[in-house]
Amino acid sequence: MNGADRTDLSGRPPRLLVAAVLLALFAVPAVLAFHAVQRPLWLDEAMAMANYPLPTLGAFFDPLPRYSQAAPPLANWLMNLIAGLDWTVGRIVLLSTVLGGVGLTLVAAFEAVPGLAALGWCAATLVYLIPLSSEFKYYGLEILGTALLLSWVVLRKPAVPFGARDVLILAAGTSLGVSGLVVASAVVGTMILARLAERPRADRAEILWLGVFGGFLAVYAVLVSHVTRINVDNYFDTYAYVGLAANLAMLKGVVQFAGTHFLPAAVLAALLTVATIRDRVSRHLLVAAVLTLAGFCILSALGRYPASAPRHVAWSGAFYLAFVANGLRVLWLHLPVASRARQGVALVGLAAVGLVSLVPAWRTWRDPQPYVYTDTRRIMAFLEESPPRSVGLWFGAQPMIEAYAAHAPMIGRHRYFGLYEAGSQLLPPEMHDPAFLAQPIEAIAAAIEPTRDAPGAWGRYNIYNIRRDLGAPADALVRQAPKDTAFLIYASHLNTAPGSHPLSAAYDRDLRGALDRAGCAFEVGIEVRLAYILTVTCPSVPPPAS
Repeated sequence: MNGADRTDLSGRPPRLLVAAVLLALFAVPAVLAFHAVQRPLWLDEAMAMANYPLPTLGAFFDPLPRYSQAAPPLANWLMNLIAGLDWTVGRIVLLSTVLGGVGLTLVAAFEAVPGLAALGWCAATLVYLIPLSSEFKYYGLEILGTALLLSWVVLRKPAVPFGARDVLILAAGTSLGVSGLVVASAVVGTMILARLAERPRADRAEILWLGVFGGFLAVYAVLVSHVTRINVDNYFDTYAYVGLAANLAMLKGVVQFAGTHFLPAAVLAALLTVATIRDRVSRHLLVAAVLTLAGFCILSALGRYPASAPRHVAWSGAFYLAFVANGLRVLWLHLPVASRARQGVALVGLAAVGLVSLVPAWRTWRDPQPYVYTDTRRIMAFLEESPPRSVGLWFGAQPMIEAYAAHAPMIGRHRYFGLYEAGSQLLPPEMHDPAFLAQPIEAIAAAIEPTRDAPGAWGRYNIYNIRRDLGAPADALVRQAPKDTAFLIYASHLNTAPGSHPLSAAYDRDLRGALDRAGCAFEVGIEVRLAYILTVTCPSVPPPAS
């Protein structure tokens, strides 16, 4: 029971009809999930999975050892378990863990029918829910952790003293990600406000347990700061927002997570929650949402919570799910006793909002490669079928080869060149200096290229990305290539389509420019979504500079 007045209303639809509607709701996400779990890895996943399995227990509590990656300990444990599995099986494990766990929290907090209906609806319509829940990163676990924290706060009765059970649940929800630090603080704040409204005084045991949880939050905050420090340091350009710009970037990510077509459903759910604010479940959910958003806005404005993409605000997915579940709970409780006219209006409105929110699912279904960001599978098949030869690795290709080595063993026949040492290490302090970044690119390359075999070279390589000038590493790649004999260059995570991201355009432009300067002849061996392989032949003596 969640504290709302629940009545066995004879006006509710027959159970068989309810079951049929729920099955229909889950049909769409089942099809989407079928495609999502079969997609190949993209760059961020490859950089993460190249770290597993971790060698020691202590490594679970440190920055990941390769490619400047980061993950909390529980996520490391799960990734360690699935590292040796087929990619599709691993994605099924992740998706089942996240959405299965979220479903349990929704059913517990908002009743079975509204909770399951919300899960089916949101899995079909929230743009990033299924992709992030099946991605080889910890973002799906952040959704699960936030859902657990929200279920705790809406189920909790203010009159019950805070105790050890509460600490265990909150610690579990917090530990599933990074953002749980803020969400846990918000739900505990909600509980304290509700408790003060009913009983201003707390007993000693309650204060003690609150202190225990506060101590856990402090320790976990230090741990999170430790495991993410190299990632934030190496990709400081990605996390450079502060002030109002940071808030706008974060809020943009929150909207993008759902997609604009889902917003009518989100607004309707929020209005139903506000309209029933006297109900404890609605009130606790609303207060927790306000406190969470306020907390993230303050931290992002101070530069302490860098969020510039939907995956950075994965916690928002759990809030969308909870608000939709609560809105459906409100209708489930009140529609059976409403007039026929009101029932009709509500059902028509729900159907309209539902159809609008299904537009992204329709687009995904029509995509010939649903959820495929980089078509790595075809690239690996091409490499496995090619005779042994030298292969130059450009941009995101290096971690792809490393991550796929155990899954596509025939790619090991080739000799790879153009590698940067991938050990995780903080950037030299001078590379954060605006004066260093403003130097001519030749001076920057003189500081980076001689150290490409030294620890931390992959992180230093990001300086080129900031400058949007890849001529120096492209020239270095071509210099390492064999002469007067054919070789391959594998380029990944770049888009050659008109109007693509400037960084993608720079990678493609500067690679081809380096080949032209060296007098190399090249043709496309295979080109797929966001990746290609060139067949190249370079002369021993480059042509004179024009």
